Amino acid sequence: MGSETDEELMLKYQEGDEQAFEELYRRYERRIYGYISKRLEQKAWVDDVFQMVFIKLHRSRHQYDKAYLFSQWIFVMTKTVLLDFWKTIGVKTKRYFASSLEELTPEQTPSVNPVLEIDAGLPEPILSGLSSDQRLAVQYKFMDELSYNDIAKKLGRSEASVRQLVSRAIRKMRSSIGTGGD
Repeated sequence: MGSETDEELMLKYQEGDEQAFEELYRRYERRIYGYISKRLEQKAWVDDVFQMVFIKLHRSRHQYDKAYLFSQWIFVMTKTVLLDFWKTIGVKTKRYFASSLEELTPEQTPSVNPVLEIDAGLPEPILSGLSSDQRLAVQYKFMDELSYNDIAKKLGRSEASVRQLVSRAIRKMRSSIGTGGD
């Protein structure tokens, strides 16, 4: 398998070849982990985001288009997961570009040490106060990247109701980690 391109391996993985995934993981794990490590200070966060990237890769594998380089595709995905992580904990997107959390004020720096819940793909302490509908809506919006309209269909609600559900969930999550997310 070592002679196949990343793109060939990804196509095999789309067809269910687990060895192809293992090879892609071996090729990219250090680069992705390093990329994330340069942008997050807490090792627990780095580990969580790293795991979220590969969860998202698995869930999105059917969306991969061989017209694109796999390396570009996975790093765009990595950046998206990082941005979603920052949004989830209530830090403004521009803070993503900070090289460390030292640049954040104490009020903006979350004090939790999140542990990844594999099923939801989000830190469990942040999710603990949410209803099951709120958890699903947050997962659909930020991990699965569904539109509000698609989430509404899945949950059997109106789009306005889903927007409100996600908004309230985000407020609860921000409250649980002690940041207003200004």
